[in-house]
Amino acid sequence: MQTRVAQVIDALVERCTALPTFRGSDELTYDPDLVTVWDGPGFRAGEDYSKGAHLIVGFGGPDPEAQEAAATTEISAGPMAASIRPRDEVLSINCRAVLDSGETAKIARDGALAVIEAVAEVCRIAPDLGIDASATIGGVKVRAWVTAGTMLQYLQSGYTCEWSFTVTVSTRV
Repeated sequence: MQTRVAQVIDALVERCTALPTFRGSDELTYDPDLVTVWDGPGFRAGEDYSKGAHLIVGFGGPDPEAQEAAATTEISAGPMAASIRPRDEVLSINCRAVLDSGETAKIARDGALAVIEAVAEVCRIAPDLGIDASATIGGVKVRAWVTAGTMLQYLQSGYTCEWSFTVTVSTRV
């Protein structure tokens, strides 16, 4: 099956890691003032490194046994006028913003929302996410935006807010 799911996850991780207040999860030095970007399920709440802010791209849920989707895709037939009929794809990448502040619920909640706003800004500034797609839908090659979200707040070693959200992308494959 031809899909852009892997390309979109890679692009989101790359573009978010490049933000001034974000860093990759592979960086050896922990900095609580930076948002750590995780490519997939490496993050575990409650671990030593979990204090601070985190963005998990392609998050399939905290329980590996639950088999929650990290991404979904729907592909449909494109226009019939083309000699090789392209297909349109709408895909959703499940992400999670986590802030473990230890201070107050409001600080945790506002911090998690700020992570989502940064991802939304990445999508607004470059809705194609830098993906080179030759075919277009109405002149647009790739279009990404932040959609639905679900928030959890709890007290663990401090106040924590986990906000699951989706980056939805429409493209032609």
